Formats: sequence, C-alpha cells, structure tokens
Amino acid sequence: MNHKKILRFMQKLGLQASIRRKRRMNMTYRAAERVAANLLERKLIAKFVQSRLLINH
Repeated sequence: MNHKKILRFMQKLGLQASIRRKRRMNMTYRAAERVAANLLERKLIAKFVQSRLLINH
C-alpha cells in the first residue's frame, strides 16, 4: 500500500504513530579526562615539519 493511503486511514481512525526520537551522544566528560597517561614517555613533538612520521625507539 501507498504510504499516503495508510496516512489517510490512520487520520480517519484517529491513530497516531509513536515517533522515535534521535539519540544524541552524551558528552558530559571533557576530552582532557579521556586522555591516558604517557606511560611509555615517548616524545612525539617534532621540531620540524614531517620530521617524526614513524617513531620506533
């Protein structure tokens, strides 16, 4: 059946569909709280552009 026909039937019978609400992400905690501690003590700050692309030391 066409969705318009179903809508007419529902309006005639006085029915209304329950609309699902969109679920939003709950971002109550800040980004600084999600960052893990630097346990390996790796220095990832580069002095020059593209000088540290692959680090394995």
